[in-house]
Amino acid sequence: MVDSTQRFSLFKTRTVNGDTITYHKHWFSLLSSLALPALFSAAVLIGTPMVLGGFPQSALGWLVSLAFFLAPLGLVAYRILDWKNDIYIVTPESLIDTEKKPLGSEVTKSAPLANVLSLENHKVGLLGLLLNFGVVRVSVGDAALEFKNVADPALVQRDIFTRMEALKAKQEKGQAEDERRRMSEWLRVFEEERGGGQAPGAGEQ
Repeated sequence: MVDSTQRFSLFKTRTVNGDTITYHKHWFSLLSSLALPALFSAAVLIGTPMVLGGFPQSALGWLVSLAFFLAPLGLVAYRILDWKNDIYIVTPESLIDTEKKPLGSEVTKSAPLANVLSLENHKVGLLGLLLNFGVVRVSVGDAALEFKNVADPALVQRDIFTRMEALKAKQEKGQAEDERRRMSEWLRVFEEERGGGQAPGAGEQ
């Protein structure tokens, strides 16, 4: 079954690359941030001929109209990049929250999966219920990470829990192997000491 969020690359909110899963915020977060600048550009495109009784007649008029039209389009491009740069990552051993402003600062928070104490998810308001997006809250000691406005928060929570279980199994397997190595080493030393403690001639016929 194809995830509905994967049908259009622009709206892709969950990407799996090996053992790493990357999430973007729900497409509604992107579209809601684009609504006003897109409407303003449309208003300029439609309203300028109506106000002027036609298209501008001078180069200056065209430049002014073009500036009013392109400025919000620049804001649209900025917000698309901002949406693309805000990502949440689940690796086999850690959780990462990265927020990067286009041409600006970058803030990254991370937490080891082994330190996660609890997971919870909830959908935000009626739109969150209808469009299936919300927040996944991860408690890590006294701090917390929040995956905000992610699509299908229950799936995100399940992804994190699955990685936690896999990490726990890996750690338990490593501990069991360490214990077997220690036991083998102990038996080897025991056999060597027992063999070295035989009385002279004990092994002779």
